[in-house]
Amino acid sequence: MCLKVKYKSYIVDKYQEDNHPRFDEDLWLRASGGKNKGKVYGFNNVDDPSALITGIPSTSCSSTSYGSGGQDLEIQRLKGVIEGLVAEKENEKAEKEREKAEKEAMHERLTKIEAILKLVT
Repeated sequence: MCLKVKYKSYIVDKYQEDNHPRFDEDLWLRASGGKNKGKVYGFNNVDDPSALITGIPSTSCSSTSYGSGGQDLEIQRLKGVIEGLVAEKENEKAEKEREKAEKEAMHERLTKIEAILKLVT
């Protein structure tokens, strides 16, 4: 039985078909035969971005792959994930810039208050 099928059967047994996490490291270790000299089968395939994100290889056990339509759908899905992550990072950057501007404005107000207090005392 190939690793993908074995992993899928463990996922279904543990979580049921519709209610499972994207990746379960313990089940992956079990399906792959465990750690061997600190290495785990299937974790070194950086050529498959879907596997990195979801933990499940995008190709089947045999050498055949999705039809071109399936690949297009997967590519579109991954593009959507990437676009979402980029938008999230841009929002975080904008928030940090806004916080920095607020801190600078606060610092200027404190400097003015200190100058006024020095004049008064």
